[in-house]
Amino acid sequence: MGDRQDYLATKVIDDKFIALNKKNQLTTWCTVNGKMRNEWHLKNNETGQDYSNYEIYSFSDNHYAYQQDWASKVLLKCKTPVLEAVNENEFYDPAMTKSNMRS
Repeated sequence: MGDRQDYLATKVIDDKFIALNKKNQLTTWCTVNGKMRNEWHLKNNETGQDYSNYEIYSFSDNHYAYQQDWASKVLLKCKTPVLEAVNENEFYDPAMTKSNMRS
């Protein structure tokens, strides 16, 4: 297994440790003996999934929430910026943007 920063997500299921790296490889190891069980290249399979252009979301480089090994969930974001601007007044229902504060 490589360095933690090379991986997007990890999970333990039963006796398997599963990790998705930034090269689109999903790897499974045995938690009992540490031996690698399987490795899949998602891009080469029929899944059509490609996570090579994604990174772990963090609103600052120093924020710890999504950088720690104990984080059970991660939020992935695409590295490619969205080209079109969204008009929030048209996107959100007016009731969603209405303030609840009274003046």
